[in-house]
Amino acid sequence: MKRKKRIVIILLVFAVIIIWTGRVMKINMPESELNLTKLKSEDIEKIHGYFYSDSYNGENDSSVELTRGQIEKFIEIMNQVKLTKKVSEKKAQSNGASITYTVTMKDGTQYVLRPGQYFKVNDTYYKFQNYDMLWDKITTFMSTW
Repeated sequence: MKRKKRIVIILLVFAVIIIWTGRVMKINMPESELNLTKLKSEDIEKIHGYFYSDSYNGENDSSVELTRGQIEKFIEIMNQVKLTKKVSEKKAQSNGASITYTVTMKDGTQYVLRPGQYFKVNDTYYKFQNYDMLWDKITTFMSTW
């Protein structure tokens, strides 16, 4: 009887430790300022896309305001994006071309998004967890404008 009681107590202690650890890890998991999986096209006023052939000089080579149809396709892709931990800007820097999107919500809030292996939301970079799965969709979308 004492042995069963001891085993139950040990299992309860382990359960509490596991639950507590899960909560702490979830609390410490950085979240993007914008939950891309919950974006809705009807909440968006407009999206501007800016193409940079050299991401270091800061000058855009072209820009376009997305049509309503393009916004819906963009949101369809963004709703699938999974961002995980924050990464430093130094780690996230890349050479070459990039596209930045300025998303203006109907309430006036603006978000700056730069998809890539490290996904930028405003001034913060995140690891793009499902980059391999979505990158072809993103580049195909970008080539439509």
